[in-house]
Amino acid sequence: MTKNENPRYVAAKTLQAVFFKGAYSHLALDEQLKNHQLSAVDQRFVTEVVYGTIKRLNTIDYLLNGVMKNKVHKSDQRIQVILRMAVYQMFYLDRIPERAAIHEAVELSKQWGELVLKV
Repeated sequence: MTKNENPRYVAAKTLQAVFFKGAYSHLALDEQLKNHQLSAVDQRFVTEVVYGTIKRLNTIDYLLNGVMKNKVHKSDQRIQVILRMAVYQMFYLDRIPERAAIHEAVELSKQWGELVLKV
């Protein structure tokens, strides 16, 4: 699966635009879904993760701040997005095993880091 086909990457790019660039969630989501070739199932997953993470943001940040040495908002933007998405999946998506959410967050961190280094 390439970066462009990874639904979590698409969700992360959407959330980064919303949280840090002031984008409207529905417009940012529409743009990302148009720019990436995803199956209908993956599109629904991306939509759920994006809107769910936004909706539960205060609770997610509360949970993260309870276990992090530094506050979540002091982390790198990409790390904030990835952590928030992982927590949303772990706590609110019953069909995603926790180990899968964690594994995918680690893999996405590696992929996204490569993209930044290559730019």
